[in-house]
Amino acid sequence: MITVTSAAGGIGRLLVRQLTAQKMPVRAVVKNDSQAATTRRDGAAEVVVGDLRSPDTLGRALAGADVLYHAAPTQVIDERPIIEHLLATTPATGLQHIVFHSVIHPDLHQLTHHHQKDIAEGLLRDSGIPTTALRPSHYMQNYLEVWEFLQAGVMPYPVSPDSVMGVVDLADVAEAAANVLIDPPPHTGRTYDLSAVELTRHQMAEIWSRVLGHA
Repeated sequence: MITVTSAAGGIGRLLVRQLTAQKMPVRAVVKNDSQAATTRRDGAAEVVVGDLRSPDTLGRALAGADVLYHAAPTQVIDERPIIEHLLATTPATGLQHIVFHSVIHPDLHQLTHHHQKDIAEGLLRDSGIPTTALRPSHYMQNYLEVWEFLQAGVMPYPVSPDSVMGVVDLADVAEAAANVLIDPPPHTGRTYDLSAVELTRHQMAEIWSRVLGHA
């Protein structure tokens, strides 16, 4: 059994679909009944509804699972309690491997989200439990949030236009995660940076201009 947390999220939904398409049994962890209905339609064999900050939820999520894909909900800022409860629960469940959804450059501690991922990676690494860390870069789908601006010829991201940023598609991250979850042993102790291409904002703007007909 593979347990997938945050199974109704952008990565989670794609991952559940990929795993079930390959006949892998999936237990999805979601936060409410509406998400439970969604993940069942995606193919989840079992569903746990609850709050990952609750030890009870984690216990139900891990019971009898062989492998865990853990991605913290976006609204959770402090990940340490979840990881500590996870590590405390694991010995009694028979869990054999954890795949942790981290972030590119977790050592950028001035960014709270990155710092929290770095702390979580350290706790998992020191636990002795077989673990793989996936570090996706900036999601291509994030640009859908500013799609109307892009269509109008404006790229409204408030960062240096000369800064280089890696981007990756959600589907590619889910595919990489599925490959690790289906055959975890070769990936024990490994950390993978997931990025398709690295571009400056100038280069991104040139591509958007060409594709959307603004050039």
